[in-house]
Amino acid sequence: MAKVAKEVAEQQFEKLCASRRIATDLSEFNEREKALFKGRKEAVVLLMMQGTLIVNEAGDPVYTPPVKDAKPLTFHRATAAVLMEGDTANGPVERLLAMATALTKSTPGELSKLEVPDFRAVDEITAFLIGR
Repeated sequence: MAKVAKEVAEQQFEKLCASRRIATDLSEFNEREKALFKGRKEAVVLLMMQGTLIVNEAGDPVYTPPVKDAKPLTFHRATAAVLMEGDTANGPVERLLAMATALTKSTPGELSKLEVPDFRAVDEITAFLIGR
């Protein structure tokens, strides 16, 4: 996976936000919201700089774990059904898995087999996309 310059990653981040109607103008945010957004942005931009997260032509983020034979995970547009999936979970990890599985249209249990660094990347992307 090719490394990406920070400026290019920032452009991809803006493309992602525009395609998902995610506000990037922080002037209307309170201090807590600003800090949360900045932290999520840093995490997503870092994944883009590492080359593991790209934004495809449709504006969908696609994460590919940097391991042999990894399957790319496309994060589709969130719907209320994604949030409802989280409501059926028993704990925070199960909640994340349920929502990420719905967002990526993965088979149940597939994401639970990710290595921890990749699971954390999926967590960061999911949290950013659903605004949790």
